[in-house]
Amino acid sequence: MADSRSAAPAAAKLFEYSCMDPKDELEEKLEHCYRVVCSLTTGLSERDSHDSLNNAVSKGVQHHDEVNLGLLYAILMEPQSQTALKHYRDLTYVARDAMQVVLNKTNQIVIEKWVKLQDEPRKQVLWLARQLVRSSVNQTDTVICALLRSVQGGDLSPRNLFLIRELLAILVDNRIWLEDQPIMVAMVVYTFLRVVQDHKSPSLGQLCKKEVDLCVSLLKERFNDCAIIGRDLVRVLQQVGNIPEIANILNLLQRSPQTLHPQCTGVLQLLQTRTPRRFLASRLTPDMEGKIGFLLTKVNFGRQKRYQEWFHRQYLSSQESQTIRPDLIRYICGVVHPSNDILCSDIIPRWAVIGWLLTTCASNVTASHSKLALFYDWLTFQPNKDNIMNIEPGILVIHHSIKSHLPISATLLDFLCRIVHTFSPGLVADVQQGVVTALQTLQTKKVVPSVESVLGNSKLDPDLRSLVRQTFPECFQPPLPGGAAEDDVEEIKEEPMDLDSSDTEPECSTPDSGRFSEPPPPSPPPMPPAPPPLSHSLPCNQPIDTASSLGLLDPDLRDLVRRLDSSASDSSATDEAAELTEQLLLALLATDWEEQTAPLAVCLLGIHRADLLSDPTPDTDTEPPDTVSRPIYVILRKSLDEANLLPLLAEMYKLQPRVGLHLLYYAQSTEPGRGLEAYGKIAELVCELDEDEGTPVESRLLRDTQLLSDELPNLLLYLCPLLYSQSLSNFTTKSIPVLHAVVSSLNAATLYRLLAMVTRGTIGSMFADVLECLKASLVWETWEQYAMWRLVAAHGFTLDDVIGLLPSVDPARSPEAASNMLLLLRAESPSVDYVRAVLSRPADDGIATAVLRQWSREEDAQLAESFRSIVRSMEPGGGRFRRGKPRCVANPPVERLLAHLDWLRQTANYKKDTLFQQSALMEAIQRVPGLLGDPVGLLSDPAGSLTSRYADILELADGLVDVDPVGPRVFRASKPRLSREPGPREAKRTASAVLEITAESSTDSDEEEDLRSKFTRKKRQKAMRGAVVIVSDSE
Repeated sequence: MADSRSAAPAAAKLFEYSCMDPKDELEEKLEHCYRVVCSLTTGLSERDSHDSLNNAVSKGVQHHDEVNLGLLYAILMEPQSQTALKHYRDLTYVARDAMQVVLNKTNQIVIEKWVKLQDEPRKQVLWLARQLVRSSVNQTDTVICALLRSVQGGDLSPRNLFLIRELLAILVDNRIWLEDQPIMVAMVVYTFLRVVQDHKSPSLGQLCKKEVDLCVSLLKERFNDCAIIGRDLVRVLQQVGNIPEIANILNLLQRSPQTLHPQCTGVLQLLQTRTPRRFLASRLTPDMEGKIGFLLTKVNFGRQKRYQEWFHRQYLSSQESQTIRPDLIRYICGVVHPSNDILCSDIIPRWAVIGWLLTTCASNVTASHSKLALFYDWLTFQPNKDNIMNIEPGILVIHHSIKSHLPISATLLDFLCRIVHTFSPGLVADVQQGVVTALQTLQTKKVVPSVESVLGNSKLDPDLRSLVRQTFPECFQPPLPGGAAEDDVEEIKEEPMDLDSSDTEPECSTPDSGRFSEPPPPSPPPMPPAPPPLSHSLPCNQPIDTASSLGLLDPDLRDLVRRLDSSASDSSATDEAAELTEQLLLALLATDWEEQTAPLAVCLLGIHRADLLSDPTPDTDTEPPDTVSRPIYVILRKSLDEANLLPLLAEMYKLQPRVGLHLLYYAQSTEPGRGLEAYGKIAELVCELDEDEGTPVESRLLRDTQLLSDELPNLLLYLCPLLYSQSLSNFTTKSIPVLHAVVSSLNAATLYRLLAMVTRGTIGSMFADVLECLKASLVWETWEQYAMWRLVAAHGFTLDDVIGLLPSVDPARSPEAASNMLLLLRAESPSVDYVRAVLSRPADDGIATAVLRQWSREEDAQLAESFRSIVRSMEPGGGRFRRGKPRCVANPPVERLLAHLDWLRQTANYKKDTLFQQSALMEAIQRVPGLLGDPVGLLSDPAGSLTSRYADILELADGLVDVDPVGPRVFRASKPRLSREPGPREAKRTASAVLEITAESSTDSDEEEDLRSKFTRKKRQKAMRGAVVIVSDSE
C-alpha cells in the first residue's frame, strides 16, 4: 500500500494570523520538514517508507531532526485519528533521541504560541500529549506542565474549558503515570484547586466535581507530594473551602493531620513552608507573564497608564477575571524580585502595580482575596527562611498611599489587624508573631524610614490607629515621660506618588476618609518614635544631612568641603573633584584629625553618595575597570598610603556599608594585597565599635558578601576571584553563608561566567569540604541547588568525592540532589564503594532500583563481584586488612542487602539478565546465612525471621557453591546432597582433587542420581518463582 502523505493544503495554517502578520518562522520550518518527509515517502509502501525514513535519520543529526519535526507537523495538521496514529508510530520508529526534539518543539509551541494556535492543532497537541503519556516517554511531564500553565484562571471561554476537560481526562486515565511524578502531582493539585473557584456555577457542576474528586484523591493518597506547594496550598484550599470535600480536607489538616501523612503536623507546618516560585508562576499563562514582566521592567513610572489599560482590557475586563487578581499579586510578590539596577531606575515599582490591581477589584470577596495574597507571606514570616522581597510590597503600598490614596492604606491596615484573629482560631499567636516579625524585619532593613510612622500616621482614623497599636504593640516605642500629642507622630516626608497617574481617585484629606467599620475599643494614643542609635548604619539609599556636621569642621576644611560639594555636583568636573578630595585629605592630616574625622566622614558620604550607590562593575570579566578614577576612590587610594586616614574610612564604613563593597572592588581592580591589608585594618576598627563576634575580617566580609548578593550581584561575581584568593580562601572556602550568598545571586548568564572563571583557573577552589557544602545545600531553592551542582562539576569533583551524600538525599525533599546523584551513579561502574552506598538506601528507593537495574543489565559481572566483596567485609574480621582511605558509607544491614537482592530476583528478565548466573553472586548469597548466626541451616529460624522471609533468595545458592571460610571457593561436580549437613573440606583443594571427586561421583547408582536430581529441580523451581534459571541440572 502506497504512503498517503501529501503536501499540506495551502489554506491549512498552524497559527492564526491577522492581515498584517507575516508568516511565523516556526511554521515555515515545520512545513519545510514536512515536505522533506513527503519527498522521502510519497508513492512508497509502508515498509519501504519505514526503510526510507530510517536511512534518512541515519545520515546525521540534521536529517534526524528534519524527519522528526516533519512527522510532528503531520500529526498536528492531519487530525484524522488513523492518520495521526500512523504518523505517531512512524515517529516512535525513527526517533533516535527518545523524542527529545519532538518534546522540545512541542513545549515551544505550547509555551510561546498557544494563544495563536488554531483549534484543530490544539486538539492534536492534546492528542499527542495523551499518546506520549501512554507510551511513558521520558520528560513527557514537561509537556503536561506547559499545558497546565496554559490553563488560564478566570477564563470561561470554550477554548479554555476544552483544554481543562482534556487535561483532566488525560490525568485521570493515566493515574499511575501521574503518581510516579511527585512534582507533577503537586502542580496538578495546585492548578485544579485554583480553577475550581471559577467553576462553581451549575452549568459547570460536572466539570467541578471531576476536578474536586481528582484533587481530593491526590491529597489523601499523595499528601507528601502535595505538601511541597507550601503555604499557598492552604490559601487555595481556603478559597474553595465551602465545597464539602475540600472542607473535609481542611478539617483533617486542623484536627488529625496524621491521617493524611504520618509526618504531617498540621496547618502551621504548611504555612511555615515557602511556596516555590514555579507554583506561583504556573497560575499565569506564559503570554500574561511576558506582559506583566514588560510592565515591571520596561515601563517608566508615571507613564504606565496606557500599558495598564492595555493589560486590563486584555485580561481583567470580564466579570470572571476578578479571580485572577490574587494570582497576579502572589506572582509579583513571590516571583518578581527586581535587580538593583531596576530599583535605582525610573521603572514602575512593584507596589504601584499592586496598588493599581487593588483599585480594580469589583467585589468584596475579590478584594479580600487580593489583600490576603499581598500579606500572605507575613502571617508566618521567618527571617532565616523567607525572603524580605516577598513582604516588601505590602508595606510600601501602605507607605506610599497615605497621602494620595488614604483609603487604600486604611483598608490594608484594617485587614492586617483583623486577619490576625480571623485567619485561623488556633493560630492567633503564631500569626501575630509572624506579622510582628515581618514588621520588625522591614524596620531593620530600612525598607521604610520608620514602620511606626506608617502604622501610627496622624492622617489615619484614630480608631484605626488604636487598633493597630493594640494588635502590634511591639512595633511602637514605649511612651516617653510626660507624653506627647497624638498629632506629633512622625509623618512620611516623601512626595505623594500616584498609583495610576490619573485623577480618577480623589485625594482624601479629611479624617473620615480613612474610617472603617466596627471601631475597636480605644487604646492610649501613639507616641513619637525615639531617634535611632548613633551607632547604627544609615540605609544605603537614604539622603544624608551634612549641615550639622559641616559646622563642626575647621574653617579650612569647611571651605574645601563646600568647594568639593560644588565640583562633585558637576559630572563634567570629575578631575577637579578628585583633586579637591586629595587636598581635603591632606588638609585633614595637617589638623587635629582625630576630632575632625567623624564630621568629615558624614560630609564625604553626602558628597559622594551617587558614587557609593552606583554599580562600578565592568561589563566583562576581562575589561580593565575605568571607574577607579572617581573621587570616592581617591579616599581609598590615599588611605592605603597614609595610616592616619584609616579611621576616617572606618567611620565612613560604619555609617555606610557600601564603603566596604567599594574597598573590595578597588582592591580587586588595583592592588589586591595592599587593599586587603587595609580592609583588615578597617574591619578591626569597625568591629571594635560594633562588638562583632568572630574575627574582624570574617565578620565584615560575611556582611559585605550578603549585601552584595542582595544589592549588587554583578559586582559580587566580579569580586569572586578576590574572595576565593589565597588571602581569603581559608575563610571563604569554609563558610557556607558566603557560598550561599554567591550562589543565590546567580542567574543563567552569571552562572555561565562564574563557571568560565573556575574553568580558566581565575578562581581557585570554592570548597574546603565539598561534601559538607552539598549537605548544606539540600535545603536551598531549586535554582540554587542547580547552580551548586554545576559549580561542583566545574571544579572537577567526581563521584568519589560526593558519594557520601547519597544516604542523606531524600528525593521528596531534595529532588535536585537526587537527580544529580542518579546521573553520576549511572555513568560509573559498580565499584564496591558505589554499590555499598546504593545498598544503604531502602529497597523501594527510586535511586537504588534504577541504578541496580542498569548495572545488572550492563555490568553484571562487576556488580556480582562487588556484592561478594561487601558480604565478605561484613563477616567478622572481614574488613581488618582494608587499606587506603576510610569508607564514605558504612556497610548496609543484612536485611537491606537481602531486600535489594530479592527485588533484583523478582524483577529479573530470564531471557536477558545474567546476574544470577554469576558465581561471585552465588558465593555472596551462600555467605549471608553466616552473617545471621546460622551458617548450617537456611530455614531453621522460626517463622518471621530474615531467613524465612528471604528463603527464596537464599535457596538460589544452595547446592551450587561450597564456601570455605579460609580457602577459595570450589564448584562441586559431585551429586547434590539431600542432607543439609556440610561435608568435610580441606584447607586448599587442587584441580586434580576436583577431578577425582568427579570420577567418584560418576560411579553412583542411576536410581539415586535420578532421585537427587528430581529433588534439586523442584527446590530450584520453588526458589526462582519465575526469575532467571541459574544453572541447569547437568552442570
